[in-house]
Amino acid sequence: MKHKITILLLSIYLLFPGLVFSQDFSRILEVRPNRMNGQDVAGLQRRLLNLGFNEIGDADGYYGPMTEQAVKIIQKFSAFEENGRVDRQLWNFVFSNNESIIGFLTLIDTVSRYDKNTMNGIRGRMQHEYWGYFGYEFTIYFSTDGLMRILEINGGTGDLAYSHNFYIAEFDRYIIIHNRDNVHGESNRGVFVRNRDFAHNIYQGEIDHDTSFVMDADVLLGILFSLRFR
Repeated sequence: MKHKITILLLSIYLLFPGLVFSQDFSRILEVRPNRMNGQDVAGLQRRLLNLGFNEIGDADGYYGPMTEQAVKIIQKFSAFEENGRVDRQLWNFVFSNNESIIGFLTLIDTVSRYDKNTMNGIRGRMQHEYWGYFGYEFTIYFSTDGLMRILEINGGTGDLAYSHNFYIAEFDRYIIIHNRDNVHGESNRGVFVRNRDFAHNIYQGEIDHDTSFVMDADVLLGILFSLRFR
């Protein structure tokens, strides 16, 4: 009887490994000289692959540089510290069952492929005064298909100095990383996401349902698209 149960469990694992090994957080994952390995690492890798982060390769259960890089990308676009370490908070975020969060994570994979240093095509620059009484510099990066992929905005002075980096998948699907500095040398960073019916601020895996940012962002993108920056 015991032998039959063992065979049954092995068969279930081979078909559905996530059902046998729980995806509960058990330890901090990070790159070490002697690489961490285990079912928790393999589970994380499978999750990343399911979200589209195919660059990590196979779910071999070893936490190496490719897995760390995927984690850093998620941290960057979710306002976590970009240290490549998977703690409980990040783990819970990545394994969230919230459909909006899952959609956001797949959107991260899409826009993270845009690298302004390697994108081919035209680089456009323009000056435009829109918000407030300050001039803001817009730098727009186009892909080879002529579509706007990255928009950088820098401007303001004193407590109103800030920068916005738009990463645009489609007109109604984009992520904005916004940084604000003040005259006291303090700075803060946040992320705003628009994924069709999901529009919220996200900070370290926490969702702020204040969507006041979405109107300004949509108006700005509308102006740029009307100027044929697409």
